Amino acid sequence: KIIFYSDTLIAGPDKFSIKDNTYHGLEAFFIGRQFCIAYSGIQEYAHKIIRIINDNKNSFKKLNEIAEFICHLRNIHSNNDYPKYSEFPDFIVASNNINDNIIEIKGNKQPVSVNNSSWIGNFKAFEYFQLIVNENKNIELSNDVFDYSFKKVIENPQLSDVGGNLVTIIGDDKGFRYLSYLNLTSPSYEIEPPIPSKDDPEWFSVQWGSNVTGGYGFTTI
Repeated sequence: KIIFYSDTLIAGPDKFSIKDNTYHGLEAFFIGRQFCIAYSGIQEYAHKIIRIINDNKNSFKKLNEIAEFICHLRNIHSNNDYPKYSEFPDFIVASNNINDNIIEIKGNKQPVSVNNSSWIGNFKAFEYFQLIVNENKNIELSNDVFDYSFKKVIENPQLSDVGGNLVTIIGDDKGFRYLSYLNLTSPSYEIEPPIPSKDDPEWFSVQWGSNVTGGYGFTTI
């Protein structure tokens, strides 16, 4: 299976001078059930490309066709809408076929096929992500390591253009789907892995809080 991790902080080119220009939204989308596309960069242009691709989704049979179409749209609009190639968003496209490689398109560069993992966006965030992953290699499942590490990236106040909520997309032979999370606010608990099963005598329930401390839960995608 293939997994996309994304934050929800969307910031335009004036993010650091106009506070109202920073808001939240999805940065990864399905193209049908077979393909998924994620972006980093100027939201207006990225959404324009994704909207056109989605309107023509039935015409794409292979992953490289989507990548080539993104480059085609980029070249058409380069002189009119966004004359500077450095302003173009970065894209990652993938299919739910595990035999297909991931394709990344960065700025004005040609599509690159990668067979393991890919990162677009803030490079300092990527370095911090790698640091957290390496520090937590003892976590049993690799997906848990990546999930935990990306959350730490989002929570890091020094990475000002990464934030919001964690959005996870899973792709397998059934297609792509968003993974939901249950978030709880409760008293602090320290639980060392492996997590015991409900039949284990070490099992205990996490309290959401009392009438004094309060507590709440919510789900997100």
